[in-house]
Amino acid sequence: MVSSAARLVDGRAHTIRQLFNGRQYRLEYYQRDYVWGRDQVGRLLSDLTRRFLQQWRPNHERRQVGEYDSYFLGPIVTYEESGDTYLTDGQQRLTTLFLLLVYVRDLLLAREDARGSAALELLLSSETYGEITYALDDPAYHDCIDAVFHGRSFDVSGQIAGARHIWECFESLSDLFPHQLREEALPYFTDWLLNRVSVVEIVAVDRSHGWEIFESMNDRGLRLTSLDLLKSYLLSRVDQDRDRLNTSWRRAVADLEFRSPSAPGDFVKTLLTAKYATPAGADDKALIDDAPHEWVRRNESRLGLGNMDGDGRRFIADVFVPLAGRFGLLLDATKQPFQGIESVFFNSVNGLTNQFTLTIAALRPDDSEENFKEKARLIANFLDLLFVLRVVNNRPTQSEDFEADIDRLVPLLRELDVSDVRTLLSSEISALEDDFSGLNTLRHVARDNRSQIRYLLARLTSWIDVGSGRPNLIRDYLYRDALGPKYQIEHIWSNHFERYESFAKTPEHFDRMRNQIGGLLLLLGPDNMSLGAATYEQKLGAYASQNMLAASLHPRTYERGFARFRRFIKDQGLSEQFRPYPSGFGTAISERTSLYRLMAERIWSPEVLGFARIGGRVSDGTPRQTTKKVRTRANYGVELRHLGLAGLLTPDSTLIGHHKGAKYEATVEEDFRIKIDTGEAFESPSKAAMTVLDRPSWNGWTFWYASSSDGPVRLDRLRAYALERGLLDSTLEH
Repeated sequence: MVSSAARLVDGRAHTIRQLFNGRQYRLEYYQRDYVWGRDQVGRLLSDLTRRFLQQWRPNHERRQVGEYDSYFLGPIVTYEESGDTYLTDGQQRLTTLFLLLVYVRDLLLAREDARGSAALELLLSSETYGEITYALDDPAYHDCIDAVFHGRSFDVSGQIAGARHIWECFESLSDLFPHQLREEALPYFTDWLLNRVSVVEIVAVDRSHGWEIFESMNDRGLRLTSLDLLKSYLLSRVDQDRDRLNTSWRRAVADLEFRSPSAPGDFVKTLLTAKYATPAGADDKALIDDAPHEWVRRNESRLGLGNMDGDGRRFIADVFVPLAGRFGLLLDATKQPFQGIESVFFNSVNGLTNQFTLTIAALRPDDSEENFKEKARLIANFLDLLFVLRVVNNRPTQSEDFEADIDRLVPLLRELDVSDVRTLLSSEISALEDDFSGLNTLRHVARDNRSQIRYLLARLTSWIDVGSGRPNLIRDYLYRDALGPKYQIEHIWSNHFERYESFAKTPEHFDRMRNQIGGLLLLLGPDNMSLGAATYEQKLGAYASQNMLAASLHPRTYERGFARFRRFIKDQGLSEQFRPYPSGFGTAISERTSLYRLMAERIWSPEVLGFARIGGRVSDGTPRQTTKKVRTRANYGVELRHLGLAGLLTPDSTLIGHHKGAKYEATVEEDFRIKIDTGEAFESPSKAAMTVLDRPSWNGWTFWYASSSDGPVRLDRLRAYALERGLLDSTLEH
């Protein structure tokens, strides 16, 4: 028997590099399958990204990363047996970290960082006598991990749930991995992730000891949470009715927990940020995120907790409990589209995890049901419109990219009347820089905007379905699980250049045309796969029995049996734009692209979304004169527009890039976006470089050169020159 002294728990701190370096982990039989999905992976990525980007600046040397604040991921439990290391607890995090490191390796490889990618490969795998083993070694997952590691496709049908979830997790990283980290920050982030992110490994003596620790950590002795501490503090500020208030609190929390274990904590953080904090304050955000109870203690006056005379009672009864109920209803609306507030569901599908900060800011605890829904509708529609315009104009669309707008609007929206919410957001919409003209050049790029293109197609398809009297299948169009999306993107042009050479001329132009949004549809997955390499003429008959957007390509859709469809497109002023293509699709992609743009302008018309027209654009997309607000977003350094505002770049100037003997040219637009030869425009130099090079990661600041009196100058050197001389001090405030 092992002695008591020997059975003491041994805890060892490891960086992620140390955790994987030369080690291999097997899974215990009592470990559940890997179950993390997009939400959990997205939350981990968001936490890591926020902590890293709070510290990183483009002018830092890589060695400075060693001085960045660290990030603790929590404990794992292991034990050794016959020379093998068994993972008793921590499978979800360790598996996700493994997949994240594989994805980062792929990005480094794509940007031709052979040294960085090879270093990660050595951490994650080893080879003995031609046999490759991985840091995570479980027979049930081996084939899936092997496919992930080697960039092969993997058929999840018939696989165990854990393998399906691993594949879904890795596939989702292309959507979830932040755009800021794909650019010049990637090597710095890799260094920080490996060397400044840590776990504590609790080493058990043997299997039974590992099981004891596993049980103890997961079933017994649960410590007080931040929510418990907050409740205790608030009840200490109550002069009477503590039992009744405690019961009300517990019921509100239980109601949220029924929806999601994380919902109560999410609500408290949202409530404090929306109602009381300084939204743009980094210190407020960090403390609310890590220890909301401590933030309340330090800021009790903001919550009206300045004395013992019933302050806690008022906060619990008049603020916390009623708004917790509203938050629960909003959470329900993220699971399926509720009539009138469908955009809450759409925003959830699109990963806007911070959408409720604005809604809770605008709500009053005593709002009627009607006022609650109208405020929720207006705010959700506003964010949906912002998201779509960002997609159409090649701007980043992850949740953190909306933070600057949300931070700015929170104090303006706090407890407004419905009419004032409408007026404020109408004014915001009228001042937007973007319109739907970007649809003219929008392309599907599988590694970059697949989910966003699916969303646009789903909304277009649902709109014409419903207008034609068919059922609204929007939830099906957007549904996905571990097996993938239920509906898939269909290319009207099959992937056969020789069939379209007379139109496309070159394989590169063929690929661009084929992926333009006007050449795409949504079809059920099995139907999409069955059509495969079929010719357009062969596909057309199948399209006729699909959704109305697909069926509109077939002549019979314009006959007598489709009166509702014909009446709807007439009422929408689209009779001339909707037309069949019975004998070939050829150059029709541009015509369908124009049609999709007109449809989008009607779906996301401000009037349709419930907003008043204040200047802005009329529904045909024609701009009116209006004063534009300065575009803002979460700012982690200098952007190209800062160089323009400082007079270091001028509109219509040319940027030049070279790679492997090829020369690439781009033009600086009036708003200081970079326009490439396809007509697409990007605010990020790196995103423009990624697009012209067809890479998922690249540093555009070192790729593009601008003209100067002394000859071509690389953008990062132009930026360094401006920073050294203080030329950007005023523009960085914008």
